Amino acid sequence: MKKIITFLLALSLAIPFVGCKQETPDITEPTQIQREAMGTIEKTVLYDANGITVTANSLEQTINGGRIHVTIQNDTGLPVSFASDDIIVNGITVTDGYCIEAPAKGTASGKIDISYRSMDNAHITNIAYIESPDARIFENMEFTTIDTASFCIETSVSNSYAQLHPESGTVIYGKNGIKVQILGCVAGERVTDARLLVTNNTEGAIAIKCENPTADGKAITTWMFDTIYAGTSRYCFFEFSGIDHKTVTAQLDLYSIGAERTLIAELGSQTFPFVD
Repeated sequence: MKKIITFLLALSLAIPFVGCKQETPDITEPTQIQREAMGTIEKTVLYDANGITVTANSLEQTINGGRIHVTIQNDTGLPVSFASDDIIVNGITVTDGYCIEAPAKGTASGKIDISYRSMDNAHITNIAYIESPDARIFENMEFTTIDTASFCIETSVSNSYAQLHPESGTVIYGKNGIKVQILGCVAGERVTDARLLVTNNTEGAIAIKCENPTADGKAITTWMFDTIYAGTSRYCFFEFSGIDHKTVTAQLDLYSIGAERTLIAELGSQTFPFVD
């Protein structure tokens, strides 16, 4: 009797596991977005002074965007870095920066990435040329700048590619070679972006500042102070949580950037309409 009970108990425990067994589904890779084939670059020396040589070797197209492979030959006795906060692609400043470190008396390899997200935000479908006006060489111990190292690299499509600005918005400022357009708010899955397009056709760098933003009359925690270099444009935005807002406003100001920051114009409180 004990043997029979033990057998029945074991059988009753086994039945649910048999019934729940499922075939392992086939796992397939997600479909990759088809992108325009990027151009190539010639091997180019970006900086050669003070015992430091920086060379751009190639432009690679990855699943995430464009990647410039860089080497640094550092013949000094200090560890150094080649860095920049802003990259200009086809005359538009994007948010991708970089910092490549090299040891003392040594060589290092690094990369400068231009992401598809940044390219898509700026309507860039291919890379015609890349600039880095604020590139610099600094030593890593005291973070002291050794030298400026701005550069420009042309790609093989530079003569055939035309950069477009398909978005149109409300022009809230247009004087002396500077134009500011409000493009509106775009709601994502969890956050909302308030976007502007700033074009700077002057001979110096300018900046646009966002202060006191509100959503539906309530203050929101966000900040924007974006630089627009001479002869370039920038899609600027400030981001905040939530997607069900009705009215978004912010105080905007324009500055010139030089030895000192100087106010160009107070643009006042502006409303950002929602767009599809």
